[in-house]
Amino acid sequence: MIFTRRIARELALKALFQKDVGKQPLEEIFPGIMEQIRFIVMEPIQQISMRDQNIIHDQSRSKTDNPEISPKTRRLIRQSATMMIKSMQQLRSQTESIIARMVDVHPAITQAQGREELKTHIEDAKVRITKLTQKNTPFADILIESAEQAYHATQHLLAAFDKHAEDAIQIAEFTRELVFGTRKMRREIDHILSMNATGWTLARQAAVDRNILRIAAYEILYMKDIPIAATINEAIELAKKYSTEESGRFVNGVLGALGPRLLDDANESLPKV
Repeated sequence: MIFTRRIARELALKALFQKDVGKQPLEEIFPGIMEQIRFIVMEPIQQISMRDQNIIHDQSRSKTDNPEISPKTRRLIRQSATMMIKSMQQLRSQTESIIARMVDVHPAITQAQGREELKTHIEDAKVRITKLTQKNTPFADILIESAEQAYHATQHLLAAFDKHAEDAIQIAEFTRELVFGTRKMRREIDHILSMNATGWTLARQAAVDRNILRIAAYEILYMKDIPIAATINEAIELAKKYSTEESGRFVNGVLGALGPRLLDDANESLPKV
């Protein structure tokens, strides 16, 4: 959870910074943010898929070095291995399509629905791979061995989906909440920050620092399940990473002093969401 929220805060900061400085509509900014989140899932899936494809390729090449195998049979075995690899590539592309519909500004399917769809594609891939082993050759055991590796590859892909998809969905949900929630309540948040940050009006603050404070204020005001200390610590880390050490101290000073007061002010003057 800490990992997913940290990434979401960074992405929310990027989106709000673009909106604040570049004046871009969020409708134009957010698809790129979602693409970055989808990459979190697809990168390990692509790595696993490529590893398994290379194993199948190398396996078929090494087996066909046997001088007893005729050139015709050698071609057959290599062609079958190539088709298995193409099935894996198709499966990877289908997985990417599922994740794109699952992790979006307005998700079209749930994780459970995506997983069921992926399992159907995997079963279809297994059928195609099995057919490739049913060739009339005295060296069918080589085809079967490659097919078994391909079967393992489909399970590796599903396992990677299970491992990373949930994180991506959590990141997307938290990012959406931070970005759209902060924008919705920005007037109230800015009013409270301006009242409390004596000597440092929002207009005088660096754009990065200003938006870090807005995100942190939104969390403190409206996301009561997150401890204030955790919010402040994460805001400090954001400032250090994307601004300066001095900004980290500034954010620490502002939020450290304002955290409890923000809650008091909110209870008196802000509507609930």
